[in-house]
Amino acid sequence: MVHIKKASILIAIWIALFGVLFAGVIAVSDFAGVNYLFSEDVNDPIKITIPVIGVDTTIENPIENDIATLDSALKEGAVRHPDSVRLGERGRMFVFGHSSSLTVVHNQNYRALNGLGDLKVGDSIFVESSEKEYEYIVDDVRLVDASEEYVTLEDTGYSLTLSTCNSFGATQERFVVEAHRI
Repeated sequence: MVHIKKASILIAIWIALFGVLFAGVIAVSDFAGVNYLFSEDVNDPIKITIPVIGVDTTIENPIENDIATLDSALKEGAVRHPDSVRLGERGRMFVFGHSSSLTVVHNQNYRALNGLGDLKVGDSIFVESSEKEYEYIVDDVRLVDASEEYVTLEDTGYSLTLSTCNSFGATQERFVVEAHRI
Protein backbone atom coordinates (compact mmCIF):
# COMPACT_ATOMS: atom_id res chain seq x y z
CA MET A 1 0.00 0.00 0.00
CA VAL A 2 2.88 2.36 0.86
CA HIS A 3 4.55 1.64 -2.49
CA ILE A 4 1.35 2.42 -4.37
CA LYS A 5 0.95 5.69 -2.48
CA LYS A 6 4.62 6.65 -3.15
CA ALA A 7 4.24 5.76 -6.82
CA SER A 8 1.08 7.86 -7.08
CA ILE A 9 2.83 10.83 -5.49
CA LEU A 10 5.85 10.46 -7.80
CA ILE A 11 3.58 10.29 -10.84
CA ALA A 12 1.67 13.37 -9.67
CA ILE A 13 4.95 15.27 -9.17
CA TRP A 14 6.21 14.18 -12.59
CA ILE A 15 2.96 15.30 -14.25
CA ALA A 16 3.09 18.64 -12.42
CA LEU A 17 6.72 19.22 -13.46
CA PHE A 18 5.96 18.28 -17.05
CA GLY A 19 2.97 20.65 -17.04
CA VAL A 20 5.05 23.53 -15.70
CA LEU A 21 7.80 22.84 -18.23
CA PHE A 22 5.32 22.61 -21.11
CA ALA A 23 3.56 25.82 -20.03
CA GLY A 24 6.95 27.55 -19.82
CA VAL A 25 7.88 26.52 -23.35
CA ILE A 26 4.54 27.82 -24.66
CA ALA A 27 4.89 31.08 -22.73
CA VAL A 28 8.46 31.67 -23.96
CA SER A 29 7.56 30.92 -27.59
CA ASP A 30 4.54 33.24 -27.37
CA PHE A 31 6.63 35.93 -25.68
CA ALA A 32 9.33 35.60 -28.33
CA GLY A 33 6.77 35.87 -31.10
CA VAL A 34 7.35 32.35 -32.37
CA ASN A 35 4.47 31.35 -34.61
CA TYR A 36 4.71 28.03 -36.38
CA LEU A 37 1.94 28.93 -38.88
CA PHE A 38 3.95 31.76 -40.42
CA SER A 39 7.29 31.85 -42.19
CA GLU A 40 10.23 33.76 -40.75
CA ASP A 41 12.60 33.75 -43.74
CA VAL A 42 14.82 36.85 -44.08
CA ASN A 43 13.47 37.28 -47.63
CA ASP A 44 9.85 37.34 -46.49
CA PRO A 45 8.24 40.67 -47.28
CA ILE A 46 7.15 42.28 -44.02
CA LYS A 47 5.95 45.73 -45.13
CA ILE A 48 4.42 47.40 -48.16
CA THR A 49 4.33 51.14 -48.70
CA ILE A 50 2.59 52.95 -51.55
CA PRO A 51 3.08 56.66 -50.83
CA VAL A 52 0.80 58.02 -53.58
CA ILE A 53 -2.28 56.35 -52.01
CA GLY A 54 -1.18 56.31 -48.37
CA VAL A 55 -0.71 52.55 -47.99
CA ASP A 56 1.72 51.61 -45.21
CA THR A 57 0.97 48.17 -43.81
CA THR A 58 2.54 44.92 -42.69
CA ILE A 59 2.64 41.78 -44.80
CA GLU A 60 1.91 38.40 -43.25
CA ASN A 61 3.62 35.26 -44.60
CA PRO A 62 1.56 32.16 -43.81
CA ILE A 63 3.05 28.80 -44.71
CA GLU A 64 -0.31 27.14 -45.37
CA ASN A 65 -2.68 28.20 -48.16
CA ASP A 66 -5.98 26.95 -46.77
CA ILE A 67 -8.82 29.48 -46.55
CA ALA A 68 -8.91 29.55 -42.73
CA THR A 69 -5.19 30.38 -42.47
CA LEU A 70 -5.35 33.06 -45.17
CA ASP A 71 -8.48 34.64 -43.66
CA SER A 72 -6.81 34.72 -40.25
CA ALA A 73 -3.69 36.35 -41.72
CA LEU A 74 -5.82 39.02 -43.45
CA LYS A 75 -6.88 40.26 -40.01
CA GLU A 76 -3.23 41.19 -39.38
CA GLY A 77 -2.48 43.05 -42.63
CA ALA A 78 -1.77 42.28 -46.26
CA VAL A 79 -0.80 38.68 -47.07
CA ARG A 80 1.83 37.16 -49.37
CA HIS A 81 0.37 34.04 -50.91
CA PRO A 82 2.53 31.13 -49.68
CA ASP A 83 2.92 29.71 -53.20
CA SER A 84 4.41 32.95 -54.54
CA VAL A 85 8.05 34.04 -54.41
CA ARG A 86 9.77 35.99 -51.65
CA LEU A 87 11.72 39.22 -52.08
CA GLY A 88 14.79 38.84 -54.26
CA GLU A 89 13.55 35.61 -55.87
CA ARG A 90 12.79 35.42 -59.57
CA GLY A 91 9.09 35.07 -60.29
CA ARG A 92 5.83 36.65 -59.18
CA MET A 93 5.10 37.74 -55.64
CA PHE A 94 1.35 37.84 -54.99
CA VAL A 95 0.15 40.06 -52.14
CA PHE A 96 -3.50 40.58 -51.33
CA GLY A 97 -5.43 42.35 -48.62
CA HIS A 98 -8.67 43.96 -47.59
CA SER A 99 -9.88 47.41 -48.54
CA SER A 100 -12.88 49.31 -47.22
CA SER A 101 -14.66 52.55 -47.90
CA LEU A 102 -16.51 52.35 -44.58
CA THR A 103 -15.95 55.42 -42.40
CA VAL A 104 -15.71 53.41 -39.18
CA VAL A 105 -13.53 50.30 -39.22
CA HIS A 106 -12.33 48.95 -35.87
CA ASN A 107 -9.60 46.75 -37.36
CA GLN A 108 -7.55 49.05 -39.60
CA ASN A 109 -6.16 45.99 -41.42
CA TYR A 110 -9.49 45.88 -43.24
CA ARG A 111 -8.15 49.02 -44.99
CA ALA A 112 -4.70 47.56 -45.67
CA LEU A 113 -4.83 48.05 -49.44
CA ASN A 114 -7.25 50.96 -49.72
CA GLY A 115 -6.90 52.96 -52.92
CA LEU A 116 -5.36 50.33 -55.21
CA GLY A 117 -7.82 51.32 -57.93
CA ASP A 118 -6.42 54.87 -57.82
CA LEU A 119 -2.89 53.82 -58.77
CA LYS A 120 -1.55 54.88 -62.17
CA VAL A 121 1.02 53.34 -64.48
CA GLY A 122 4.45 54.50 -63.31
CA ASP A 123 3.57 54.84 -59.59
CA SER A 124 6.05 53.37 -57.09
CA ILE A 125 5.41 50.54 -54.64
CA PHE A 126 7.97 49.72 -51.94
CA VAL A 127 8.21 46.26 -50.39
CA GLU A 128 10.69 45.45 -47.67
CA SER A 129 12.01 42.47 -45.79
CA SER A 130 13.98 42.56 -42.55
CA GLU A 131 17.14 43.16 -44.61
CA LYS A 132 16.23 44.86 -47.92
CA GLU A 133 13.76 47.15 -49.63
CA TYR A 134 12.74 46.85 -53.27
CA GLU A 135 10.91 49.31 -55.47
CA TYR A 136 8.33 48.19 -57.99
CA ILE A 137 6.79 50.31 -60.76
CA VAL A 138 3.11 49.90 -61.65
CA ASP A 139 2.53 48.50 -65.16
CA ASP A 140 -1.22 47.91 -65.07
CA VAL A 141 -4.26 48.60 -62.88
CA ARG A 142 -7.56 46.92 -63.67
CA LEU A 143 -10.92 46.05 -62.14
CA VAL A 144 -11.75 42.42 -62.88
CA ASP A 145 -14.56 39.98 -62.30
CA ALA A 146 -13.29 37.67 -59.56
CA SER A 147 -14.80 34.60 -61.22
CA GLU A 148 -12.95 35.26 -64.50
CA GLU A 149 -9.54 36.51 -63.37
CA TYR A 150 -6.84 34.32 -61.90
CA VAL A 151 -3.35 35.30 -60.84
CA THR A 152 -0.73 33.11 -62.43
CA LEU A 153 2.42 32.75 -60.39
CA GLU A 154 4.67 31.81 -63.31
CA ASP A 155 6.96 34.65 -64.31
CA THR A 156 10.56 34.83 -65.48
CA GLY A 157 11.18 38.33 -64.13
CA TYR A 158 10.79 39.99 -60.77
CA SER A 159 7.16 40.99 -60.56
CA LEU A 160 4.55 41.90 -58.00
CA THR A 161 0.79 41.45 -58.21
CA LEU A 162 -1.47 43.16 -55.68
CA SER A 163 -5.17 42.42 -55.31
CA THR A 164 -8.03 43.66 -53.17
CA CYS A 165 -11.79 43.61 -53.30
CA ASN A 166 -13.63 46.53 -54.90
CA SER A 167 -15.67 47.03 -51.74
CA PHE A 168 -15.28 45.40 -48.32
CA GLY A 169 -17.36 42.24 -48.16
CA ALA A 170 -18.04 42.23 -51.91
CA THR A 171 -16.37 39.34 -53.66
CA GLN A 172 -17.53 39.87 -57.24
CA GLU A 173 -14.88 42.37 -58.35
CA ARG A 174 -11.22 42.83 -57.54
CA PHE A 175 -8.64 45.50 -58.28
CA VAL A 176 -5.49 43.89 -59.64
CA VAL A 177 -2.23 45.81 -59.89
CA GLU A 178 0.73 44.44 -61.86
CA ALA A 179 4.22 45.88 -61.23
CA HIS A 180 7.84 45.09 -62.02
CA ARG A 181 10.89 45.49 -59.80
CA ILE A 182 13.46 48.13 -60.71
